[in-house]
Amino acid sequence: MCITTKILTTHLHDDKICVFHSDIHYMTIVPYSTRHDLPSPDYIAGIISCHGNFGWIKRGSSKSPFFQIKMQTKELLLLKMIKSKLGLNEKIYKYNHQNRKYVMMTVHRKNIIHSIIIPSLEFRLFGSKHAQFEKWKNQFYRLWLPKMYK
Repeated sequence: MCITTKILTTHLHDDKICVFHSDIHYMTIVPYSTRHDLPSPDYIAGIISCHGNFGWIKRGSSKSPFFQIKMQTKELLLLKMIKSKLGLNEKIYKYNHQNRKYVMMTVHRKNIIHSIIIPSLEFRLFGSKHAQFEKWKNQFYRLWLPKMYK
């Protein structure tokens, strides 16, 4: 027997999405990894256009790449969904700055940048964020790719 219901509301609970159904009084708890309605790659690229950053950290005499998404705390569920969709294990940090609350995820691991971040965003960004991404990606390949495969 198949029962179709309207979804009344969803919210976050212990890294799972709780779905409350309107026609029947029950709740489904669905782990992120089994959800098929997570944000699409193009939607994620749009979020990154607004809230993402590609940069370099100077460590001694060398530079290390990083990718970062920073959003207001009210978007924590969206950031967790993006993290899940991309298959990332990075921690999401909460912090306050000038009386504003934020959540932030930073990727430093070069193998993750190479195998997940760059392929996920290739041909999906436009405008100034595309230019920033291309410059960062080209510098990453020039500086770090040869070191990764030594």
